[in-house]
This record gives sequence, structure tokens and C-alpha cells, in this order.
Amino acid sequence: MRQKHMTTKRERPRNKRIRLVYVANVRLPTEKAHGYQIMKMCEAFSENGCDVILLRPHRFQKNKDLRKADPFDYYAVKRGFRICTIPFPDPLRLEGILPAPGFRLLHAAGIALWGLVSALIARLLRADIYFTRDPACAFSLALLGLSPIFEAHSVGRGVRRLAKSRRAVNGIAMVVAVTGQIRRMLIELGFSEGSVIVQPDSVDLSMYEGLPGKRECREKLGLPVEAVIIGFVGRFIVMGEERGVPQLTRAVGEVCRRVGEKVILLCVGGPLDNVRHYLDLAAKSGIPEGNALFFDRVPSAEVPLWIKSLDVAVIPYPPNEHYSFFVSPMKAFEYMAAGVPVVASDLPSLREILSDGRNAVLVQPGDPEDIAEGIMRVLADQALRDRLMSEMSKEIVKYTWIKRANRIIEEVLKRNAR
Repeated sequence: MRQKHMTTKRERPRNKRIRLVYVANVRLPTEKAHGYQIMKMCEAFSENGCDVILLRPHRFQKNKDLRKADPFDYYAVKRGFRICTIPFPDPLRLEGILPAPGFRLLHAAGIALWGLVSALIARLLRADIYFTRDPACAFSLALLGLSPIFEAHSVGRGVRRLAKSRRAVNGIAMVVAVTGQIRRMLIELGFSEGSVIVQPDSVDLSMYEGLPGKRECREKLGLPVEAVIIGFVGRFIVMGEERGVPQLTRAVGEVCRRVGEKVILLCVGGPLDNVRHYLDLAAKSGIPEGNALFFDRVPSAEVPLWIKSLDVAVIPYPPNEHYSFFVSPMKAFEYMAAGVPVVASDLPSLREILSDGRNAVLVQPGDPEDIAEGIMRVLADQALRDRLMSEMSKEIVKYTWIKRANRIIEEVLKRNAR
């Protein structure tokens, strides 16, 4: 019989906190967005009254600067939950040492083994809710009868393997898809319509409360105060693929030709491996020397200052499968929270949050000329800017981590009360 992993509000003793175990397969800290998202969700569950344990394996930290970094400090997250690190062999240390086929096999075995080991440890912790975004962990938790909540951020090989097991699919209490596109794909794979809800990613509005004005932010960061600054704040390359920085660079070159004022391209988030290429491209595109600025990742607490310093914030994602269907853009929520006009690629996943002329300007993905046109629309039309910012301020209050976690908990309570 499937374990009923959570009681209703009426059944719970008044002072009993819900115990939630978040099972992850992640290196912390990591410069990638999934680490931030996991930490913010654990914080949000804790803020909603849960006793949260984040269970994760030991991982070798390649970045020397991050080896001694505290995850709570790195992500500017409250210490309201526990991180339990389990000693576990790290196959990633053998990448580049083993032949590629052998490494892929070992890596896959490591993912499956951690799924089983973590599920067994999670069961010993006797939680009310088991939560994971890792398909292998969801698989093992489900087979052990722990009725996990699985958060789906893609429909890749891991999810497709999970979907092939009818027992595992039936053992998952609920799936939280970050986009409607993912929900539709999961249903096509065999998950029932009623088991999959959509909850996009979110933002911590407290980080954007009381921000200095644009001029003061620029002064603090050493940026030109009087320039028109167009930018992107986020990782330049993810999973080996560009996120649109070259197209944005060409677009800003076109804006430079049209605008008489000083125009700055500002990209913050790294990695800096391709900066030489970006600078060469900037020069060829017509951006004056010194007006294309590229910075590595900055501390989470500083991100709002960099965004607030922009005149136009751009999401130049390319039109590939990942960005078209699987991305719930934390970047869009951060831009909206900072009150900066947004120009974004017109992709199905982004259209779930953004609407052209209402809370953003949407442009043809991968088209530098159309990106430039979108930027010029924002710069040239004060009424449009005012309308965008007004709508953003109304909508962003719905997209907070605390409200997101609360909606998930309430949905679980509702299902278990049936």
C-alpha cells in the first residue's frame, strides 16, 4: 500500500512542523542557476513552516574560489534549514581521464546509485514530504513507496526513462512542471493530467525592496552614469550553448548607430572564456572600444544592483528546444522585480510569463536586427516604458518563492484531504 506521506491541516497537531526532505544531486555552491533555485526553494519551504533537510552528495568543487564558500552566504539565503552532505564517490572527477564511452557509463551508474542511496537515507529521515527535481531520485523514492513530489525542469532522457516505469509514475504523488510546455510533454509520456501542475520559477522580492535609484546603482558599481546601458545579467553559456550574447552584441552595435548618446553593452554572469570573441564581435558590430563590458558572476546580493543600473534588460535566448519549451526564466522575474523594461526572445516558454506590449517587448529569437528594433522601441517610447513598468509591478507580486512553495504545499494538502 502506498505510504500517505502527509496529513491534512486538521489532522496535524497544532505545533507540529511539516518535515520536508529535499533530495538533490548537485554541487553546492555552483555557479549554475539550478543551485540557486534549489536553495531558494528550501528557504521558501522553511518560511512556510516546514522543517527542511536538503540531502545531497559530496561533490568535488573544481572552482577553487568556491571550495570553502558557504552555500547560505553564497546564495544570500537564510539559515532556516539544514544541509546534509553524504559522502559519495564523484564520477565527475574522472571526466577527461576515462575514455568518453566509459565515463558516460560510469556517470549514468553514479546517477542511478545516488538515486537509490539518497532514497534509502531519505526514508530513514521519516519525512512528511519528499521533494526532488532529479529523475533518478524520484524513481527510487517512488519505488520505495515514499510518494515524492517531482519538479520537472525538462523532458530529457532521465525524465523519459522515469516515464517508462508505470510503477514509478504511479508512485509519484505530484509533478510540478515549471512550464506549461513541460506539462503537455509529460502527459504525452503517460503522466495523468491531474498529477501534473504548473508552477513557474520565481524571485525574492525582498532583495529588490529599497533599491537605490539607477544613478546611485551605477555609481556604486563604477558604471557610466549618463550612458544608455543595455544588458543581460545571467550566465553567458549554459550546457555548452550560448544564451544569445553574440546576437545581443550585434544588436547593440546597431543601436549605437541609431542613438546619438553613449551606449554601453553590459553583460554580467560569466564565464569569461569567450570574452575575447565577444569584444572582437563588438568592435565589428560598431560598438566603440570600451563600451562593451563583460563581468564574471557576481554575488547573489549584488545582482539587483546590476539589473537596476540598466536602461533596457534583454533576454536574448536562442530558439532551441531547451529555451523554447523548458525554461521558466528567473531572469525575467528579476528584471521585472527591479522595474527595468524587458526585451525578450519570443519563445513559447517566455510567452507563458511575458506578453508583447503589456509587460515586455518580444522579438524574433536569434535575430540581431529585430532585437535592436525591440530595444529602440523601448528607448524611444516613454509611454511604452511606463506601461511596461506599471504592468510588471502588478504582476511580479504573484511570482515569489514563498508563494510558490505555499501553493505547492497547499496542493499537496488538498490532494491528501480527498
